[in-house]
Amino acid sequence: MSQSPEAESTDDSRLMQSLRDGDDQALNLLMERWRLPVLHFTRRYVRTETEAEDLAQETFVRVYQY
Repeated sequence: MSQSPEAESTDDSRLMQSLRDGDDQALNLLMERWRLPVLHFTRRYVRTETEAEDLAQETFVRVYQY
């Protein structure tokens, strides 16, 4: 059963807080949830699958860094 959007948002906020507090596993959980939506989004704006994958990966690198 899927969570409501509000519950997912709360979960994402908690995961971001955990990541900020040094829990690298939180990034893995965020990536599991958001990898495909981010990849689909980037595909709409670039010409190649490889470029879309690179942009999606860069998105998660920046989430981790900042």
